[in-house]
Amino acid sequence: MKRSERALELYRENLEKLPAYDDYIYCQSAEPIGDLRFGARGRVDSNGCGAVALHNAMKYIGKDQNFCDVIRDEMQLGMLWMGGRFGTKPWTLSRYFMHHKIPFQKYKSPNDFKAALLTHRIGIVCTWNRHVRDGMHYYCVYYSDKENKYSAINYAQSENNTPEICLYEIGNLRFVNGYAIK
Repeated sequence: MKRSERALELYRENLEKLPAYDDYIYCQSAEPIGDLRFGARGRVDSNGCGAVALHNAMKYIGKDQNFCDVIRDEMQLGMLWMGGRFGTKPWTLSRYFMHHKIPFQKYKSPNDFKAALLTHRIGIVCTWNRHVRDGMHYYCVYYSDKENKYSAINYAQSENNTPEICLYEIGNLRFVNGYAIK
């Protein structure tokens, strides 16, 4: 089965479970988000943090999209790693931004990424989990003028929680890459 056919099949399956969802996602394992399929071999609760980060960033910049549409786009754009078993390939978020005509800049240096966040105020971070064998995690970082702080969405596995994050926490050892959205 072709990638686009499989993406549409899984998209329909996900839409049956969740016909519309355009709110922020604070916890990828919370119901009903966590039960959605993420590619042929994954589920959002364990492998969908990349799609969650994209969804949250798009909402923040006013480009709301149904979460099931984000998953479908990732599948159709060839962004899944090993059919979704390992989530989203860290070098492929640019495909999504280009597909949706969203200006962005990719950074391989945590210091350059942090400097860019001071200007752009919204981005997606990809970091290694505490142990490399546990894979990577994506989360959305944004600046709130109202609260005068940076916060992260889906940074930790807790519902409706956007912990304040110090940009210094995005360190050299765990940083894979970051995308600043312009």
